Amino acid sequence: MKRHINTAFFYGLILLFLFIDICCFAFLEQPLINTLLCFYIVLLLQSNSSIIQLTAAASGLLLEFFVFYGRFIPSLVIIIPLTLIGLLIRKICYPNKSLRYGLLTATIVAQTYLVEPYFFHSQRLMTYTIMKVFANILVMIPFP
Repeated sequence: MKRHINTAFFYGLILLFLFIDICCFAFLEQPLINTLLCFYIVLLLQSNSSIIQLTAAASGLLLEFFVFYGRFIPSLVIIIPLTLIGLLIRKICYPNKSLRYGLLTATIVAQTYLVEPYFFHSQRLMTYTIMKVFANILVMIPFP
């Protein structure tokens, strides 16, 4: 019974973070805060997370990016390398908070300067990227 409650809580967290991201996107009119991405990175670097949990969180990220951009391919360009690098870091290094922040920063920079210009022909200012990195680091701080 306790396992079912933990599983329901986990999937509820994914839906909650998805809802928060979509609401922030609706209010700010740009994807500035990515709580689900922060949760996915934390989950990716934890040693006790299962493949099913990672798949569920990645599916939530795919859905989120589809809502934001209307396409699945740009999200795959971000999620697949992020997952491979995260699993490699988890296998080689002892995961600490600085690795989380570094992986989050690299993901946001890659999304802003590689994926968005290539797929959507949009150029973002450096101040937007810095603001997005710091906002997401602030979101990631409470995660254990």
